[in-house]
Amino acid sequence: MAEKGPDDKQFSRRDFLKTTGVATGGIIGGSLLGGFVGFNMADSGSDTAQNDQGTGGDTAQQGQENPGRIFFHNDAEFETISQAMERIFPEDDMGPGAIALGAPYFLDMQLAGEYGNNTKEYMQGPFREGEPTQGYQSRLKRADLFRLGIERLNTESNDQFDDDFSNLDGEDQDEILTRFQEGEADMGVPAA
Repeated sequence: MAEKGPDDKQFSRRDFLKTTGVATGGIIGGSLLGGFVGFNMADSGSDTAQNDQGTGGDTAQQGQENPGRIFFHNDAEFETISQAMERIFPEDDMGPGAIALGAPYFLDMQLAGEYGNNTKEYMQGPFREGEPTQGYQSRLKRADLFRLGIERLNTESNDQFDDDFSNLDGEDQDEILTRFQEGEADMGVPAA
């Protein structure tokens, strides 16, 4: 494995979980995916036990079935978010990546439910720029923010590389994600 230079960008699982919403300032909540990974790894133990008891086959090949999508009705949006999640949480020697874990489908279900609709949060105005201890305040629901983030990922990708995010190679995808992480790309979120 070649050594990385100081200018090489690489995302680690730890970086992802530490920086909530690395991709486009909130597209992917670290706690959301982190919770999913813990849940899925605990659940995968029973799958391994079943496979060891004679069901045969490789556990990676017998991953969870596609549960279908509820929130993402557009294939392009789903592919964009899937590719972003995989770049942030890639397969490595410690385990499978976001796509193999089914994280895009988990996110899809979350955005279609209470999490995506902010049902347990106060969503009435006035909306003002909050103090750092108050967190983000907006009339936009998480589901709206994710859609806006996906749109901005593709806009930035087209501006920089003349193609949608999901069609870029890994290095170019990393560059786009890094631009958002470092605040060099505009998220386009309205103030109120």
